[in-house]
Amino acid sequence: MSRKPSHLSIAWWRCSQSRALAALVRAIVAGARGHHQETLAAAEEAYEVVVESHAAVPVDALVYAAEAAFALGHLDKVDELISPLAALAPFKRTLSVQTHEARLQARLAARRGERDTVEPSYRRAAAYFRELGTPFWLAGQLSARLTIQALRS
Repeated sequence: MSRKPSHLSIAWWRCSQSRALAALVRAIVAGARGHHQETLAAAEEAYEVVVESHAAVPVDALVYAAEAAFALGHLDKVDELISPLAALAPFKRTLSVQTHEARLQARLAARRGERDTVEPSYRRAAAYFRELGTPFWLAGQLSARLTIQALRS
């Protein structure tokens, strides 16, 4: 038997989505201003609100939080952000989630000097970006990969 959602549950979900969106906008603005600590805090807030509401994985919030953590040199925070992605239910591990997971893993491995992990992760991310048809992210991924290769030479 199907139950109609109550007005209260719909209102709670909308409020959660509004809070998450507001936090994500704060993260974007703080990031544009170069305020990485504020970006990290706001992006983490957006991420947590969406996860608590049982919606899809908030990829944008994850990306902003990880990028801010990289800028701050908080590699353990990046690891903390991406580690739970592997344990997600298959329907939540969308191609977008897997793509950014691979990209962030490659970047983290490069920063930590874990050479065996860097190349396969960069290749996987680039292939996923091609599949998604996202030229901006693909170009960034290929550029990062070339930079790593140049540093090795």
